[in-house]
Amino acid sequence: VSTQSTGEQGPSVSSYSIQGNPGIRITGIDNPSAIAGDIGRKRLLIADNGPSQQVLIYDLNGRMVDSLGVKGGIYSGNSGVYAIDKFSGINGVGVDSNGNYYVGTNGFIQGTILRAFDSNKNPKWELFGLTFIDNADVDPSTDGTDVYTKQYHFKMDYSKPPGQQWTLFGYSLDAFKYPDDPRLNWSDESSVFVRRIGSRLTMWLTGMYAGYLVGYRFDNEIAVPCVIFSHGQSTPAQYPPYSPAGSWLWRDLNGDGNFQRNEYQTLPSMGGWAWEVDNDGNV
Repeated sequence: VSTQSTGEQGPSVSSYSIQGNPGIRITGIDNPSAIAGDIGRKRLLIADNGPSQQVLIYDLNGRMVDSLGVKGGIYSGNSGVYAIDKFSGINGVGVDSNGNYYVGTNGFIQGTILRAFDSNKNPKWELFGLTFIDNADVDPSTDGTDVYTKQYHFKMDYSKPPGQQWTLFGYSLDAFKYPDDPRLNWSDESSVFVRRIGSRLTMWLTGMYAGYLVGYRFDNEIAVPCVIFSHGQSTPAQYPPYSPAGSWLWRDLNGDGNFQRNEYQTLPSMGGWAWEVDNDGNV
């Protein structure tokens, strides 16, 4: 049983006998999001959806004996650069009778990747279901070979047949460094504009009702929130933190990608259904 206790001991995974008697209790896991039993090897698999982004493997005495996936997940090494053993948003784990491992991730907000590893943790295959109502835009400096959705970066090879042209290259959302990123808090972001302002790559997002426009700068593969225009659908008690009533503009004045009270200014009441950002950064 996985519990999300907020007490001093934090989240834990506990075992119980068939009679309901408590057994071992495993602590020290930031966010246990899925569990599975490896009956053949008498081990317990626990998905940690916290900063480690790993599947942690325990014996029946509650001692950690192994792990699956790179510690730090998608943010390890070159942060945001995709690899099959760099997880992002673990929400499912399993093992079959042959000892093969299966891991499901959801990118923290949207998109499914299913991965299979053999009993020695070598990759076997992966399946992708990454976008739903999203559109995409191209980096204009790459003649369409770099394509971005709101959180994914694809490399394109147009010499290949349709359906085989894309490769997942990067993941631009850092859920731990920028927990107030609008992509984690607004559910309808779907329309993407990619612009080069000078030589700097920027990404702009709005939603199906066009109530806001969010601008991002890039730190290598990670897109960092840096500006928001809002029609005023938020109130001070809601998201984002410290946002005023009415129409407003937020600028990341200190460059930390998070919200401070002094970074807002109110705007004259505005509305409309269309946004555009030109190549000079004018909105």
